[in-house]
Amino acid sequence: AYLPLTGKRVMEWFYDRFPPISLPALAMFWIGVFRRVGEYGLTEGRIYLLICGAAMTFTVLMFLVPRQAAYRWPVLGGALLFSLFAFFPGITASELAVDSQQKRFDAVAARLGMLDVEGRLILEKRPEATEAQQEDYSALYDAYEYVYRHSDSMDMEARYGIPDIDRLTDEVMPDNMPRGQLYGNGNSVYLTDFGRRLDVDIRKYASLHSLRHDYSDDGPWQDPSYYYRTDSVGLTIFTPEGDTLFSRPLSLILERQLAKVGIGPVPDISTAGELEKRFGEMMFYEDGNFGIVFESMEISIDGATLTLTGLGAKELLLKE
Repeated sequence: AYLPLTGKRVMEWFYDRFPPISLPALAMFWIGVFRRVGEYGLTEGRIYLLICGAAMTFTVLMFLVPRQAAYRWPVLGGALLFSLFAFFPGITASELAVDSQQKRFDAVAARLGMLDVEGRLILEKRPEATEAQQEDYSALYDAYEYVYRHSDSMDMEARYGIPDIDRLTDEVMPDNMPRGQLYGNGNSVYLTDFGRRLDVDIRKYASLHSLRHDYSDDGPWQDPSYYYRTDSVGLTIFTPEGDTLFSRPLSLILERQLAKVGIGPVPDISTAGELEKRFGEMMFYEDGNFGIVFESMEISIDGATLTLTGLGAKELLLKE
């Protein structure tokens, strides 16, 4: 607003030239988006990314013709697109994303020969996956997991004959495709309680508390609850008042959990599968007066080394 008063529009040369300058970046954006969608299908986030990209492209092209340029058109167009894909039944972003992932699952399952003549999933254990098939199995699991997270279990059973991820892994997926590889990373094992039941004996503990992650360095959450932080030091749990209650290095936690389930510190070809089989024991940690229920655990397998690279805590049990 102050520029007319100065008599010299310092950045005018940039604003006049920005639309043509931005065209190469715009082209790279669309190449990346279409490649990502082509490989992994649509998700709700990717649909909104496409909407933002459409509004951005329209704005750049409009400003290539200065006389037609007006900010109200991209604003109105973006608002209309967001409204259509957020509120209109049948074309909401969530519905389109589930449909895309269902088609992705069907396409991969057909490629792997896992569908019968009626197009339904064949419910039998698959033979060991070849190296060429492992990427397809990871894609199959990824698509099923997305649909599972956004659908009712009864709908999943009606469509696929399997209501949850555990049965897909145990009854259909090859034994040499543990969850770590099914998540698309053969160099790590990712254990999570999502869609799974974890049985923990709490009879020797006096109290049970939910844990929240502290995402900032400024102190605890506003609500009065125990919270935790993971960093280069390890896992630290704080009282609602912000006092340190428990602190252990991640390396020590992993060492104790591996010893508990009888897995050696040096990985071999069976380590990923064994970690998955001992899921229940790996996800519950006991140390003195403390019991901690984990919700996720990422273990990196690098040569002869196992490293705990990610940890999420869910509940804290106290004996006193």
